[in-house]
Amino acid sequence: MEAGSEQRALLSPHYAFVVQWAIDTQIAEGRMHGRVEHVVSRQAIHFTSLDALLAFMARVLQEVVAHEEQVKAETAKLSTSDSDQA
Repeated sequence: MEAGSEQRALLSPHYAFVVQWAIDTQIAEGRMHGRVEHVVSRQAIHFTSLDALLAFMARVLQEVVAHEEQVKAETAKLSTSDSDQA
């Protein structure tokens, strides 16, 4: 796999977020608020702290991983079922 295609594979849109900072955000001073949206699911929140921003991202990513694991398990189950019938 070429480096560019490998990097694209590692940067799945299922793991992408858009963060919009409020105009008066001062990150260096610890004053931040804005809006964050998960690109694929379109789940979004307004946040007023880094902790809230990261908690939202962690929750959404846990859902993404759980869904991926469920799809993988269902695919394996179907694959096993198909080979048993052959």
